[in-house]
Amino acid sequence: MILVLYGDYFMHGKIGLMLTAKASEDDLQCADQIVFTLEAIERGHLPDEMCTQEIGESFDVENAAQCQQVVRHLLDVASKGSIGRAVMGMRLLFDPRSAVLAPDSDVLELHPKLVQALQGAEQVKASGWVSLSAPGQIQPGDFLSFTVGGSPVCATARQVLFAGTDREEIVYNRQRNHYFITAMALDGSSSHKDVFVRSMAKAR
Repeated sequence: MILVLYGDYFMHGKIGLMLTAKASEDDLQCADQIVFTLEAIERGHLPDEMCTQEIGESFDVENAAQCQQVVRHLLDVASKGSIGRAVMGMRLLFDPRSAVLAPDSDVLELHPKLVQALQGAEQVKASGWVSLSAPGQIQPGDFLSFTVGGSPVCATARQVLFAGTDREEIVYNRQRNHYFITAMALDGSSSHKDVFVRSMAKAR
């Protein structure tokens, strides 16, 4: 994956999708206030925060003083956040290449692939398998599941060397000297990918 920085935006080299910095709470409030203001004047009245009377005031697009007042209000709101980040974030969510939202749905719901992945994760959790997350997690006798060269492998941890340290090695075939280093499996540099562990103690 390659990320190239352009100000607040990033180019995701793997899928060719422009990424943007996450909108902050100030950015979202900025977008909200701009929307509220535009919707108010579209209905023919000034937004509440611009009114000097308790019952509100009507908006006349032909009134130059009111128009100037509205523009100043919008500029003041815009200076407190970035509506661009909020809008760009939504555009990226809707981009089919991001695969975050269901492309054919009329409402905001997760992409079917994400739903399937979440369901699969729940099934794995229910079966007692957990993803490798840190040194010290695997004990001798624990069941292992991983892929090597794209091929799935199921094995048993025969020996744990340098347990709980950055040098931890998990030996699963002593005769053939087959093992992996936990730290490398975690950072993705190992040939052993997607390592899952099932505790022998919990399996009993």
